[in-house]
Amino acid sequence: MLISIYLIYLAFVMICLGMDKHYKSVMTIKENKTLKKIFKTLGILLLTITFFILMYNEGISLGITYWIGIAAPAITLIAMILNYKAKLLPLISVVFFIVLCIIKYI
Repeated sequence: MLISIYLIYLAFVMICLGMDKHYKSVMTIKENKTLKKIFKTLGILLLTITFFILMYNEGISLGITYWIGIAAPAITLIAMILNYKAKLLPLISVVFFIVLCIIKYI
């Protein structure tokens, strides 16, 4: 379940980085259209994979419910980060991953 939380968060981050406005506010490197297409494609692919993983592990009804329940706070968190501290998005993503790993092994 914790892996699904991070993968959904990461997928939405990638989709956001695939958009012009967010890419410019987060990245300091020059705009790269190929990289933005890769981000968008990987983000959609990760969302699809996590959707089916949750449906397989938890059943159809609970899987869909968990996926939406995880996606809503992830979107809210990313929106808040992009509005207030966009440059910190990569760092916050790494910290979020480390925290989830610590929680998993405690």
